[in-house]
Amino acid sequence: MSLNEGYDLVEKAERLIAKRQYKDASALYKDASKLFKQNIGKTDNDEINNALQILADQNLRRANELSLMQNQKVTNSRSSSQAQLQQSIYNPLSTINKQSADNISASLASVRGVSGHNSTIESLVNDDSTDPITKFQVQVYNLIKPPNLNNNIETSTPKNVKLSGKSVEELELENRTLKQLLSTYSENLQAYESFHKKLKLNLKNYLTVLKSDLQTQEKKKKAANDRKLETMDKENKRLESQIKKLKERWNELVESAKRRREDNQPKDGR
Repeated sequence: MSLNEGYDLVEKAERLIAKRQYKDASALYKDASKLFKQNIGKTDNDEINNALQILADQNLRRANELSLMQNQKVTNSRSSSQAQLQQSIYNPLSTINKQSADNISASLASVRGVSGHNSTIESLVNDDSTDPITKFQVQVYNLIKPPNLNNNIETSTPKNVKLSGKSVEELELENRTLKQLLSTYSENLQAYESFHKKLKLNLKNYLTVLKSDLQTQEKKKKAANDRKLETMDKENKRLESQIKKLKERWNELVESAKRRREDNQPKDGR
């Protein structure tokens, strides 16, 4: 399978996430991770292999995150109490966010060996001699920062409320709690969307820079090849000119010999 198929799987997974089909999206991310991992080692370029390892790790973590969210979604649908709603909707969300951001950052740091060395990272990005792929990976490492989520939701349940009852007071309390949960969940979701939107935009910009750097390298190689071709072309023309002169000289010698034979024929006939 080609790498393009891996990118297609990731795009399909993102579309499924928009439809809240977390289980199917998780499966696609796992398949993409396996595909990227299968391609590691197929080239001798260490930078490309490192980039593939990063992609494999990121997609696997994303699949695990979605599995947790899917499990939480099932738990929420079965929950009937206020306390269960509070614990099941909010707490795992912040845990997933923190773990995923930490894990991705740690993975990138371990692969590139740049964790905790900001001066080294900055020098790599600004150094024109740095390989474009290395520069791109360092920029991605700097980019990943977890969004700040609201952790201040009240999770305690008043002792004088019977969750099984449906009195006016209990319904009002349940309504307020659900609104508070909805507000917090919406804020967290917006933080995620903003974070991933920024991530996607910056990655697009970094890919543009990477493409530009690779094109610059390609232009330099092309210029060197053009110079070599020009030199070879001049050399070929010089050789062709010498060959032409030799042919003309040869033809002159042939004509000269032919004239001598013709001049000698009447003498032989006498």
